[in-house]
Amino acid sequence: MNKGLRLLGTSLLAVAVLAAQGPPPGPGGHGPGPGPGGGGPVVTGAPYSATRTMTMQETLANGNKIQNSRQEKIYRDADGRTRTESTMTLPSGETRTQVTIFDPVAGFVARLNPQDSVAMKMTLPPMNGTPKTPPAPPSGANAPTLTKSDLGSKTIEGLAATGTMETRTIPAGAMGNTDAITTTRETWISTALKVPVAMTEADPRRGTTTMQLTNISQTAPDPTLFQIPSTYTVKEGAGPRGGGGGGGDRGPGGPPPPDGSQN
Repeated sequence: MNKGLRLLGTSLLAVAVLAAQGPPPGPGGHGPGPGPGGGGPVVTGAPYSATRTMTMQETLANGNKIQNSRQEKIYRDADGRTRTESTMTLPSGETRTQVTIFDPVAGFVARLNPQDSVAMKMTLPPMNGTPKTPPAPPSGANAPTLTKSDLGSKTIEGLAATGTMETRTIPAGAMGNTDAITTTRETWISTALKVPVAMTEADPRRGTTTMQLTNISQTAPDPTLFQIPSTYTVKEGAGPRGGGGGGGDRGPGGPPPPDGSQN
């Protein structure tokens, strides 16, 4: 079970920083999408709230299956501020909740721990609008290949969405593998909200990861959700490295992804 939780955490890093913005690179190495999670701009003028459910299923060599799921409540206001409320059940049975607030207007990201009323606040670097240049893809006979296809449009949870399929193939011998390794990621992005409303990634090394948005409301959330409560003890910390519009894998100062040691 510990292995399953670790694998879940690894895969969820690929989607946890969506933070109501856009898809980051997946664990299979697929390319980024729009929004801070993928190095794009902050989305404004499209407030919403929703429940995000992420599930990881792995099938072991002996046929045994490990499945873990996680739900988060996410909010975004018209100015691009986001709030993510994540609750996890630890192996001990204890439930822990963590809240992340990303405020591009005030220029900070804060991680709130409701258990002890402490907030770690980090200042964001200036966003100068210059996107970060992505690294050059590997080349040579062992370089993976990536193909993309358009899946068209359909309605998901009442929202029009456009879909893409990305297929990444690692050639045989590239990493000691006797046969080629193929991973796929299907992503559906809402045209109105500019966020993924559904995603499925299949990787034979890690299993299948799915993400789904439900209970979507386009009503503006309560403004107090994007503020650190006055009853919290605020600790200042160093901000994310790098500036510019891209801000690396976590976006332009986007919220740091959760890890098992702090949830």
